[in-house]
Amino acid sequence: TGFTGEQCLECLNGFYGPDCDLCPGGGSKSSITITNICSQQGICDDGYLASGNCSCNSPFYGDDCSEGECGSGFEKVINFDTLLYECEACEEGYYLPLNETSCEKCEIGKHQDETGSSGCMDCPSGWYASSTGQSSCEPCESGQYSDDVGSESCTKCGAGQYQNFTGYSGCEECSPGRYSSLTGSEECAPCEV
Repeated sequence: TGFTGEQCLECLNGFYGPDCDLCPGGGSKSSITITNICSQQGICDDGYLASGNCSCNSPFYGDDCSEGECGSGFEKVINFDTLLYECEACEEGYYLPLNETSCEKCEIGKHQDETGSSGCMDCPSGWYASSTGQSSCEPCESGQYSDDVGSESCTKCGAGQYQNFTGYSGCEECSPGRYSSLTGSEECAPCEV
């Protein structure tokens, strides 16, 4: 098993040495699983004159690359070009929770602006995230506010109040002699005399 060539002096892929032994992680000659050589986490030095040692993708290690795991914020994915597993950083707006195996979107009211994260951050007061998977928070528009961290929306300033800046956590009261009769005002109008 595993020999090829005109005089059987060559080994098939996944086999090595003068006896064409199966590379580590590939099972036994009676139960061959070529797709699992080096645990699909490294490359075998295969061939008739080769050593059969596995060169493991980082962070995997061991004789058959079966030890090691992806770090926090990285998920184990298959590279379809090489058919080997590798660690890939979670994208912005995603994170990898502890004891999970795939990246998840940040929840509403949270964001993550870096790749490879193990958690998401609350939006600061005056800012919000109305959907999941956000890489940044949006500022509350003028006439609105958000006084809590982790907000999913902003609240319009009440009648008699205004806010003429974006990204604020509160509204200002109209000064004496001025008014705003509508909610969400950006400014107060002078009272008519």
